[in-house]
Amino acid sequence: LLSLLWTANKYSSSIWIVEWVMAALAFRLAYAVSGTELGRKWGVGAYLISAGIFSVVAIWMYLTSEYGRLTGTFYWANPAAAYLIPAIVIGVEFMRRSAGRRQWLWLALSSVWMATFWLTDSRAGTAVLFVILALYLLLVKLSWRFCILFVFSGFIAFGLSAGLVKLSTATVQHSAKV
Repeated sequence: LLSLLWTANKYSSSIWIVEWVMAALAFRLAYAVSGTELGRKWGVGAYLISAGIFSVVAIWMYLTSEYGRLTGTFYWANPAAAYLIPAIVIGVEFMRRSAGRRQWLWLALSSVWMATFWLTDSRAGTAVLFVILALYLLLVKLSWRFCILFVFSGFIAFGLSAGLVKLSTATVQHSAKV
């Protein structure tokens, strides 16, 4: 609040204060909601839906913009990658726990999130995801079927991202890569 008194740009200081208040309110809401089983399910579901919407919007922006990396609504690629990491891990966990058609649904969703992640071309995000998934795979009980589906989802994600790169370079002249 004191920065409002001596800062030349009072608008910037006001926005900064409002953002911190909103962050505190979001944290408090998440803390209150996570206190119950239904609240935790609601929170995870809301995040996964937002990650799905983000992926669709980000892929559209990637296909129609000239920048060679997927940024989505974050403006930079690394925050976009960081936003998608929990969705990938949660999707893989739900794929491991599910059976039948639900397992295939989670495989598809995880593959889309992973393909969107690959398009960010974030080396730091890839290192973080690799460490998290390696720890995850070491700590949980794995079935042979899940291992095959996990590897299959990686191939689908890479193929989808490579296809989107080809599509983006065909529609917009930029140098995209995976």
